[in-house]
Amino acid sequence: MTLPAGKLTALLLAVGCLAACGDSGNYRTYHGDVGTNDVQGTWTAGCGGTIELKPGGGASLTNVPSYNEQEKFTDANVLYSGDARWTISEGSGWKSDTNPPTLDLVIRNFSSPLQFATVKGKLSLALDIGPLDKDTYCKYSRSA
Repeated sequence: MTLPAGKLTALLLAVGCLAACGDSGNYRTYHGDVGTNDVQGTWTAGCGGTIELKPGGGASLTNVPSYNEQEKFTDANVLYSGDARWTISEGSGWKSDTNPPTLDLVIRNFSSPLQFATVKGKLSLALDIGPLDKDTYCKYSRSA
């Protein structure tokens, strides 16, 4: 199958952005198509603590565990835009003694790194509370 030059260029740009835009230094940004009315509100974690995604952007975390108890997560950069997309930038709230930081924040669907999912009236997301080379997830859920 051959693609017209314009479509091939667009495809290469998209793939390049997935590789480059998805990982900016020590921070990665995920995008998802989900209405703000679906995602905002308070989420309860199975491993303790709550996370509140606020209307118009911003997040409040309460008693959210960290991979290392000496590291305390303080805030998340959650942005909502007019087209009902959300963006979460990781790492913005970790206080780390290491440079660059070794801890990373990911708010994402428990089964997919790119979008939230609605399954039988429930929404779920996960907080990655481990170092970049670990897969340590805490599942958050809330009745829709």
